[in-house]
Amino acid sequence: MKKSHESKYKILLAIYLAAMLAVSLCACGGGGDEAGSTAASSGSASAEVAAEKPDKESVQKKKEAKKEESKKKEDKKEAEQKKSEQEKAEEARQESGEIQNSEAKSSEKSTGQKETKKESKPAKKKYCHIVIECKKLVGNDDIEPGYEDLVPSTGYILRGVDIEIKDGDTVYDVLKKAGKEYNFIINVEQTQFDAYIAGIAGLDEKICGEESGWKYKVNGSYPGKSCAKVKVSDGDKVVWVYVLKA
Repeated sequence: MKKSHESKYKILLAIYLAAMLAVSLCACGGGGDEAGSTAASSGSASAEVAAEKPDKESVQKKKEAKKEESKKKEDKKEAEQKKSEQEKAEEARQESGEIQNSEAKSSEKSTGQKETKKESKPAKKKYCHIVIECKKLVGNDDIEPGYEDLVPSTGYILRGVDIEIKDGDTVYDVLKKAGKEYNFIINVEQTQFDAYIAGIAGLDEKICGEESGWKYKVNGSYPGKSCAKVKVSDGDKVVWVYVLKA
């Protein structure tokens, strides 16, 4: 009987210990789950924080990228504005230079035209009209043989031409210039009264009488002195005439 009680006691003790162990195990299992839950929750929070953190960084980067892009646009716009201003300034300088060049050319042209006008305006030329007449010899039977062929049928060696003169030229100078220009010879003798015209174009003095020879008049008047001493002026008319009597 005593052994039966001890046996029951041991069984109950064993059941009690088993129950206590079970309770203890449940308590430990629940703590483990709670710890696991806490750990899972902590891991999830960390993941959420980690997930949230890249999003904030991404937003910040986007903001910085936009700011940098905006700055680049502003810099580009400013550079284009400066370039435009420089181009405008250069165009203005070129236009100013072109205007100055145009004005300079215009001034040079104007000056050149003035100078050309001055240069192209020659001094007024002066002329003396000269006639050499020998009508008295035409058909004159008293002319010495051999001279009749030298007498022009018109009675004029020069009917009337203008000879250019210079200040100080004389009647003699005009006759020499005419002879050179129209190719006839002048027979001149030097006397105490200067130059004496003894013959023109081969028609000498005294070929039609002892008193025959050349005389001249200026503007219709006979000066009565050597042709080398009578000066002519612009517009004067000199006529040389072969006369039969002095």
